[in-house]
Amino acid sequence: MTQAAPRTEAAAGRGVARLKMLIGGEWRYGAAEFEAVDPYRGEAAARVPESSLDELDDALNAALAAKSKVAAMPGYERAMRVVCEEVLGPIMTEERLVLFNL
Repeated sequence: MTQAAPRTEAAAGRGVARLKMLIGGEWRYGAAEFEAVDPYRGEAAARVPESSLDELDDALNAALAAKSKVAAMPGYERAMRVVCEEVLGPIMTEERLVLFNL
């Protein structure tokens, strides 16, 4: 199960979200960042991580390590994990996840 952690942080007090990326169950900032611009307003919408080659290798190795476990998991269980971690994660506690056997 991924570690529940905030994926954003206000960048330099400007109110622009600083996003993190998930690699191997760990939320982290990239080696570099760039500003994603809102095309409607022409303003910075967020600071987005730009992965280094080492971070790309880490992500690929984590995906390969998880491949057989995820492949053996029924589709509904994979879907429930995504819902619980990504959608309900901020409002659910670890104890509640145990009730769902996730």
